[in-house]
Amino acid sequence: MSLGSGSVYIGRRTPGCGTEVWRASPAHLGRLNPRLDIARFSRTRFDWGHRLPGSAQLALALLADHSDNPEWALREHGRLLNDLIVNLPYWNWVITAGDIQTAIFCI
Repeated sequence: MSLGSGSVYIGRRTPGCGTEVWRASPAHLGRLNPRLDIARFSRTRFDWGHRLPGSAQLALALLADHSDNPEWALREHGRLLNDLIVNLPYWNWVITAGDIQTAIFCI
């Protein structure tokens, strides 16, 4: 598992009730891959602040990106969902690799 990637994840709500989640690292800036190849909880988008499918997809995508271990991310995403994703602010947020690392150690 390659933890501590140095990435920062940025989420925001857009006009028309859309959402965007970006990953920024020293080597990359782009939208976070939802990792539908691992599991498809939500067909439409990421979400946060509750325990609905879009929030589960976000938890899975964050853990898969951070750990580079799809099987582990699928197994543990529910715990990240309950410990971190449901508590994110409604409009926008920033999560660091350290925030995910802290949540992982609490899992």
